[in-house]
Amino acid sequence: MHSAATTAATPAIGLRTLGSQTAILTFGFGAAQALSFLRNAALGHLLSVGDFGVAAALTITLHRLRRGVPGDALHRQADAG
Repeated sequence: MHSAATTAATPAIGLRTLGSQTAILTFGFGAAQALSFLRNAALGHLLSVGDFGVAAALTITLHRLRRGVPGDALHRQADAG
């Protein structure tokens, strides 16, 4: 059984574990950003100019759904109209 003194002196997570978990999280975020960039580049190359607006609307809609942004957050206008 551990005493209070040994429990307090033992860190809850080691620095090596923290470093490896940070590296995994950073790599995952970077990979997601890179894949998103490549997807957008491929879509931009494949779509004609007329279709690009439809793709932009779809991308904004998917982004709002994924991030939980309220529907009216992207439609703000000045009070003067």
